[in-house]
Amino acid sequence: MKAGVSAIIIAISMMAAPVWSAPDTVAIKENQHYQVLDTGQAIPNNQLEVLEFFSFACPHCAHLEPTLQSWRKTLPKGVTFRRVPVIFRPQWENLAKVYYTLDGLKLAHLEPEVFKAIHEQNLDLSNTEEFMKWLGKHKVDEKKALMFYESFTVSTKVSQAKTLAQHYRIEGVPLLIVGGRYKTDVAMAGGAEKVPDVLNQLINIAQKKPFSK
Repeated sequence: MKAGVSAIIIAISMMAAPVWSAPDTVAIKENQHYQVLDTGQAIPNNQLEVLEFFSFACPHCAHLEPTLQSWRKTLPKGVTFRRVPVIFRPQWENLAKVYYTLDGLKLAHLEPEVFKAIHEQNLDLSNTEEFMKWLGKHKVDEKKALMFYESFTVSTKVSQAKTLAQHYRIEGVPLLIVGGRYKTDVAMAGGAEKVPDVLNQLINIAQKKPFSK
């Protein structure tokens, strides 16, 4: 008798208890969550690329960084992620060189630390000497880093970044472009935490409708 009553009580409790489930993905809408560009670039070899136009000096980029770092680990096969530093102010050019130095020396793991150094520790890493000292504290060969920082390779990449930003008419950052055609940002996505979902949906759209000239 007691066992039967207990079973009934448990069943009723389970019926009354709210059932939690992950929120459904909201289907994104053109001109609300993203925009379609008429100045896209065809991606060679069917390699879908996600571009992030950014600057280490941008506080909004710094805020988005942890979310992007986590999302980048989930990129599907055939999709690549590339950052493009923008130069809205003279001192941002050196920060573009900071990015390409880290990228060229395979020090991408220090990118989140650059954001922290600038926005939390108030270090001026646009100052070449300050940046080299900072690298030294992270056990990087300062002489080797300085040679690369001042190299033709880095200078060329900075010039290419300027050209690409002009091509896409970048006026604010962070800004993300999927497949050379679909543009979104934090505001359109509805917040930094929603950016990954919007990007994933745009990847699906871009795979079905790739840009072609």
